[in-house]
Amino acid sequence: MPQLKSSRSKFATLLITLLLIGWVGACESHKTLNDQKNAAQSRWQQMRSSMILEEAVSQFETGDLESAESSVLGAINLDPDNPRLYIMMGRITMERAQLERANNYFRLAIEMDENMPDAHYFRGVIMQRWENYEEAYAAYHRAYLLLPDRPTYLLAATEMLIYLDREEEALETLLEKVVYFEGNAPIRVAIGQIYMLRGQPDKAAEYFESALVLQPEDLQIGEELALAQLAAGRFSLAIIGLERLLMLPGHENRTDLRYALASAISAQGREQDARRIYIELTRGEPREPEHWIRLSRSSWKLGDMSGALTAAQRFIELAPRRHEGHLMAGMVWLRNGDWDRAILALEVAAQTAPELAAPLIMRGMAFERTGRTAAARGSYREALQRSPGDSRALALLERLEHE
Repeated sequence: MPQLKSSRSKFATLLITLLLIGWVGACESHKTLNDQKNAAQSRWQQMRSSMILEEAVSQFETGDLESAESSVLGAINLDPDNPRLYIMMGRITMERAQLERANNYFRLAIEMDENMPDAHYFRGVIMQRWENYEEAYAAYHRAYLLLPDRPTYLLAATEMLIYLDREEEALETLLEKVVYFEGNAPIRVAIGQIYMLRGQPDKAAEYFESALVLQPEDLQIGEELALAQLAAGRFSLAIIGLERLLMLPGHENRTDLRYALASAISAQGREQDARRIYIELTRGEPREPEHWIRLSRSSWKLGDMSGALTAAQRFIELAPRRHEGHLMAGMVWLRNGDWDRAILALEVAAQTAPELAAPLIMRGMAFERTGRTAAARGSYREALQRSPGDSRALALLERLEHE
C-alpha cells in the first residue's frame, strides 16, 4: 500500500507538472500570437499612414491645404511616431505663414529622428525668413551632410555663407563641387553670381555661359550672362544677348534691359543709337524721371547742350529733390559760360546730395571764373570735408593757395 500511495503521488506530481508546462506553453504561445498581431497591426498602420501621406503630398502640391492637413492628422492618429508626418504638417503650416508652428513641427520631427534632411532644410528656410542666418546655415548644412547628392541643400547653405560675409568660403565650397554636379546649371549660376559680387565679371561670364549650355532655354541665365559680359567690357556679345532677350514676348518692354543695351551701345561709341533708345523710353513713359536723366547725359556726351539741358529740366520737374537734374543743368550752364546760373544749380545739387563733392568742386570753378577766389577756396574746402582724398579738389585748392 505505501508503494501504491507513493506511485499515485508521483503520478499526481507528474500530471501537475505537465499541466503547468502546458499552461505556460499556452501562455507563451498566446503572448507570441499577440505580439505577432500587434506587429502586424503596427505594420499595417505604418503602411496606411504612408499611403495617406502620399495623398497629403498630392493635395499639398495642388494647393488644397485643408485636405492635406486633414489627411496628415488622420495619419498621425494611426502612426504618431512617424517623423515624416510632422515634416508634412510643418510644410502645410509654413505655407500658411504660421512659421512658429511650422518650426515646432520640424523640431519635433528632428527629435524623433535627427537624420531627416528635409526637416533640417525646411527649418533652415524658416530661420532664413527670420533673418537668423547662422542657424539657417547650420540647418542647411546639416541637411546637405545627410543628403550630399541634393544640390538644393548645398546652394541654400552657400547662400547663407554669403549673407554671413563668408563669401570666399561659399565660393570654395561650390568650386569643389562643380565637377561632382557636372550637369547642374544652378551651381554654375551661383558661382557666377559670387564672382559678380567680387567684381570679377570675366570669371562670372565664364560660369554663366557654361550654365546656359546646360539650360539653353533659361532666360534668367541668358540675362545674367549678358549683364556679366557688359560689365566685363565684352560689348558685342552683351548686345547680341540683350537684343535677343528684348525680342522675346514679355521682354520687349523691360526697361532695365533697354538701359543695359543702351549702355553697351554707348560703350562702343554709338552714342546716337544709345540716345535713340532713351528717346523711345521718354516717349513711352514721359513721367519716368530716370529716362530723362539718361537722355540728358547721352545728349551731353554728343555735345548737344540744348538737348541735355531740356532733358535735365524735365527731370527736375519730375524729381525736384534729386540732385542729378540740378547737377546736369549746372554742368550745361558751366559749359555755356553762364556762371551765375551754374552756381545756383550746383548749389541746389550740393544741398540735395550732401555726400557728394562734385557739385561743390564745379561750383568752386564757377566762382573762380567770376573772380570770387575766396568763395572758390571755401567751395573746394567744403568739397574736401565731404571727400577728404578727392584729388581734383586738392589740386584746385593748392593752385589757389599758391597764387
